[in-house]
Amino acid sequence: MSVSDLHLALTCHETHVDGHKLVYATAGAPSAPPLMLVHGWTCHKFVWRHVLAALAERFHVIALDLLGHGESDAPPDGDYSIPAQAQRVLALADQLGLARFALMGHSMGGLISLYIGAVLAPER
Repeated sequence: MSVSDLHLALTCHETHVDGHKLVYATAGAPSAPPLMLVHGWTCHKFVWRHVLAALAERFHVIALDLLGHGESDAPPDGDYSIPAQAQRVLALADQLGLARFALMGHSMGGLISLYIGAVLAPER
């Protein structure tokens, strides 16, 4: 699947967490194991565009725009700390009904993913 074909295979959604809009894209079969992709600082969900097609062959991929990034809200008084962003990722997982899921992050997204796995929800 080419990068241009990928845009056709992605479905974009929006939800609200703590009163703020979060935007995320999904790809792959919903019955496949869930994989949440967490981007780094100053990035957005499409930073994953070159690997999304390959990942979507085996996973139900959820690539979100963290608060303050991409198409998600960017409130001037927002809490953009690692713990706050991690709580939002978990809130999205809860909204999607994901009891267990894999995380993949880069840069700040890696820190957020590690925080979730080590501190907030290691059982998930």
